[in-house]
Amino acid sequence: MTRYVIVPIVEGHGEVQAVPILIQRWLQHRRFHLNFSLDVKGPVRASGKGALKVAHNADDELGVEHYIEYALLRRPDAIIVILDADDDAPTSLGPVLLDRARASVPSDFPICVVLAVREFEAWFLSAFPSPVFRANLEASGYILSRRTLPRGTDVETIANCKAYVARLIGVPKYEPTTHQPALTGILPFTQAMCRRSPSFARLLAELDSLMQRVRRHRS
Repeated sequence: MTRYVIVPIVEGHGEVQAVPILIQRWLQHRRFHLNFSLDVKGPVRASGKGALKVAHNADDELGVEHYIEYALLRRPDAIIVILDADDDAPTSLGPVLLDRARASVPSDFPICVVLAVREFEAWFLSAFPSPVFRANLEASGYILSRRTLPRGTDVETIANCKAYVARLIGVPKYEPTTHQPALTGILPFTQAMCRRSPSFARLLAELDSLMQRVRRHRS
């Protein structure tokens, strides 16, 4: 069986654990796991979002180009860069970072950039109305403060998703290294989630496209 390696590049400590879980679960959901594997060393972590956005500086080890060069040392079949949009417009920042990323790899190398709008945790909020997700939360020991989100909530406009998630799951403080991988491990993959969070829908579409490009590139 042919095995492939995907190396994620992330910006936060929580994503170091959560992103491999998310990608692996999606591969299993789509049955790609029969052919694909994640790099066992885990993601390449940038020292914050600013370290990815800033102009490339090899001496100071800054810029998305530096982290791609580092990821390439792991001999991946594909690279995916995942970061929070925060206050940046994803339609502006995403294409800029992708152009810079593509300039750092061979022309046919499978690579993509995905921005969570506004934060990775917005993807948890998009899942909260799902009875399956709430049941999984309660089975994990969380005491939920609500049964669903207020009508009309746009999860991609909430400025502090981490605090919002903490209130929903009944914890005094959201801890990325604890809660991000734990909640990622119980996310459902539903069409309703994708409707609530277009950036989550884009993530899944990019992963599917990446898998197809990896197969073509290897063959």
